[in-house]
This record gives sequence, C-alpha cells and structure tokens, in this order.
Amino acid sequence: MDAQPPSPVSDQTTAIWPRRASKACASCRRDKIRCDGARPCSNCTKKGYGTDRCIDGCEPCRRARVRCENGKPCSRCREMHLECVEEIASAPPRQDTSNMLPRISRGGTERAKLACTNCRRDNKKCDDQRPCSRCIARSEECIHIARGPKLVKLRCEGCRQENKRCEDSRPCKYCVEGEKECVAVPRKGRGHGTRVKAACMSCRRDKIRCDGVRPCAACVRKGCDCIERACKACSRDGKAADCTHRKPQDAGLSDTGESHPNAQVSSSSGSHQNYDPALPQVPQHDFRSHMSQNHDHAMYPPMAHMQHYYYPSQHPHQHSDGMTQGPPPMMQNPMYMPRQSERYYSIIDPHLSASVPPVGHVPNSTQ
Repeated sequence: MDAQPPSPVSDQTTAIWPRRASKACASCRRDKIRCDGARPCSNCTKKGYGTDRCIDGCEPCRRARVRCENGKPCSRCREMHLECVEEIASAPPRQDTSNMLPRISRGGTERAKLACTNCRRDNKKCDDQRPCSRCIARSEECIHIARGPKLVKLRCEGCRQENKRCEDSRPCKYCVEGEKECVAVPRKGRGHGTRVKAACMSCRRDKIRCDGVRPCAACVRKGCDCIERACKACSRDGKAADCTHRKPQDAGLSDTGESHPNAQVSSSSGSHQNYDPALPQVPQHDFRSHMSQNHDHAMYPPMAHMQHYYYPSQHPHQHSDGMTQGPPPMMQNPMYMPRQSERYYSIIDPHLSASVPPVGHVPNSTQ
C-alpha cells in the first residue's frame, strides 16, 4: 500500500495544477483565463461553444484580444481592411528552445551584461547569446544594443553648469547638440592619494585634510587663524612659538631639525675667518668640523671637572696613594691632550695661536 502512492500523487498533482497551454484559444485569450489547450477547451464547453467557435483565431484578432468569428476572413478583418492570416507557426523555434534549455539552466543565475531591445522593453531577463532564447521563442528579431560612451566623474564646464551627465569623449554629446564649446575643467586640489608635508594646527586638531596653502581652505571656511606647526627641533627645545624653519624652506627642511648647531658654529666662526690668498685654503667641511671642536674647547671647564680628569705626572707627591698614575689616555681631558688641529690656527688667523694655552698648562684655581 505504501509502494504505490507516487504515481497517483503525480496524477492528482497534474489534474490540480494543469500545465499552461502552448497556445490559448481566442475566447480564453479575450477573457484572460487559463486555457487547457483542448479543442473545444473546458472553458468553451462550459460556455456552450462548439468546435467551430473554440479556435485559435487570426493574428490581428489575437493581438487585439477579440473573438475571431465568421470564418476566413473574419468579420473584423473585413471591416478594418486587414489581412486575415494565421499566426506564424512557432513549432521549429520551440524545438530550438527545448534544445537550449540545458544551456540556460546551467547559467540560470547569471545575468546578461546588456539586454536586447525586446527584453529591455518588456523588462524581462535576457541571456548573453544572440539571438536570445526569449526572442527565439517569440519569433522576434533580437536587436543587440551597443554600450554607450563611458560616463566620467569629471564633467565639462557646460555639463557642470547645466547639471547634465557628461561623457568621456570630447566634445561630449550634450555640447555637440547644444552647439556649445566643450571645455574640460581641470581637477581641483592636489588629486587623490597625496598628502601635504605638514598640516596646520587647526586641520591637525580636527583630523581633516589640509591643502598645504596658508591660510588653508578649511581655516578660511571656518574663519579661524591658520597657524603653522613648529618643527620637531623647536618643539623639543621649547621654542615652538618662534619656529620659522617650515615657512621659508618647507620644501627642503626635514622634521629632524639638526642644522641648528652648524648654523651657530658658522655664524660664530665667521667673525674670526680672514681670507689670505697666499696661504693654503682649508676645505669648508674640515674647517667647520675643527672649528666646532675648537669652539667647544675654548671654554675652560670647571675646576672640579679638571681635578677629576687631569693628573700631571710631574707632581706625583701631591696626590694620594693609588692615584700616582694618571688614567688611561682615553679618560684624559682632550683639552690638555696634544692637538692635531693646532696647525690650522696659523692658517686661519695668526692671533688665535697666541691666545691658545700651551699643552700641559693648568690654569690656576680660584681660591
């Protein structure tokens, strides 16, 4: 008893849900009801129509959804002077459609990138093949629509003023139709993906993009002062308010700010430098390096610093036990070591060599 239910259930299902007829009769088509495809159909039998009235009808009557009566040609075609012809046989296209069903089922989830004119008009799904399966089933001409010109984000000046959609080609279609000059407007700003070297204080606080000009557009729009950020060196030294390194040479100065000592040395040593064409010239980088060392050594260190590092070997009896021998050479103060750069003093300025204390000289400590 349990082995036989599948076939009766399928028969009952077929009886309850009949398949749609491939071609409805003219009467069912006019009344817009389901036709079972028989001749006469069940609906025409209920209405009392015979086989002579349950017909497919001619093509003009079927398109107009009216009853086709009084033989061939029908009364309507005679009154309207139309050609009373039968609908074009669609049997061969239906066979082609059945052959294409497996192909459609495999790609049923895919959509055509560009629908044909008929599918676009009826708002139906179209496939990628031409002619498409829907046009083949309906025996219609499948007209492919070419893709239009690509739309761009940057519109021309005319389309921007009239708020129209612009194309990639120049001149665009709107300017050609309006007989206007198609002027390409340059892109505003610095472009995408670029950053300014240093944003102002207001833009940095609000975490917005700064355009780099002073005053910037954001500060002008908000009506606030556009204050430049100080470099790292001035911020580290507590001189952020007096920093002027970003403004004059923003393009070539890094945030490290390590050029301040060299500038001070060059300014301090410039007063002592005299040019003598008879003497050999010293390279500029060597002069700065030696002058920076000599400038630091010209200042005498405190006495506590001297007594800790300087131990003259000619007076061993003045020190306590264990301290008779001086420290290693690396621990001695470089001020009292023989200078290798002393030969440059006479070249730069003869008066500097007289002012330098001799090697081994110890200044008297203040009592």
